[in-house]
Amino acid sequence: MNKTGTWVARLSLLMSALLISLALMNNAGAGPISSYDVQLTAEFDFVLPSGVTTSNDIPSVTLTATGSGQFYATLALDTLPPTPAIMLDLHAFGSGTGSSSIEVAESFDIVGPSTPYLIELFENITATSTGFQAPGGSENTFLSISSDFNPGLTSVTCPPGVSTGFTCFNAENTVTFSYDIEIAGSAVTPTVPEPATLALLGIGLAGLGFSRRQRKQ
Repeated sequence: MNKTGTWVARLSLLMSALLISLALMNNAGAGPISSYDVQLTAEFDFVLPSGVTTSNDIPSVTLTATGSGQFYATLALDTLPPTPAIMLDLHAFGSGTGSSSIEVAESFDIVGPSTPYLIELFENITATSTGFQAPGGSENTFLSISSDFNPGLTSVTCPPGVSTGFTCFNAENTVTFSYDIEIAGSAVTPTVPEPATLALLGIGLAGLGFSRRQRKQ
């Protein structure tokens, strides 16, 4: 075999070993890069004066997904005065290429006297998100939240003695409280070469080098 054939055979074997090593490395690190996890907790607490009641509750939850996203959510409504509350727990998780949208709507009437009365609202929304971890450490954030609070009331300065974190509204007669929240996002799995593909490519290059050497002999 001449020097050129020997060089080609050695180069092919070297490339085969390198590609197989890369396959093993990618296989070891392929686990965490193709998943996302989103958790949302929302709580709305009302404090109403004596004699004010709530009714006509309309809960609604819409979950849609493209790809391999999965969701579960609970929406609880307690309309018993003086502290009616809305509680939402949402968990979205999945993997692969896809997008998701979750819509939650809640409304009910607050029935009061013909004279002005005060409504105190405490709103607490917390959200955590883990996006796709791409090679090199960059992360694509999955979660985005948009909300629309439309109580149909006039916001006023809370009187002394109201707990910190509450928003106060001046109301009269029957008013309707409504809250819409939408969680939407997209997630794309980074392209990672399959370990089996890399290994086969390496073996093919090694075979090519071997056959070239055989022909030279």
